[in-house]
Amino acid sequence: MNETSIIKEKNLCISISCGDKTCASTPGQFCKFFGSKYFGQIPLCMLFPSEDGSHTELQTDIDELSNTKGWTLRCQKCHDFEYVHC
Repeated sequence: MNETSIIKEKNLCISISCGDKTCASTPGQFCKFFGSKYFGQIPLCMLFPSEDGSHTELQTDIDELSNTKGWTLRCQKCHDFEYVHC
């Protein structure tokens, strides 16, 4: 191929195993893109970057009435991605 050849855009679909609101589908079974920094103290989404280009820091559900209290919540980009159809 020469340098003037056209590169075609491709859409890739990935499978993510997670809960409705959380990064874990069941206790201890996290999405494969779940990570952390500071020796596990700050949970991260390794798939969807934040605005500054680093990995998105995730929040923990602190709602006393929630059935997922204490679980790591999915980031908004992950929820939005759920509705993209390949």
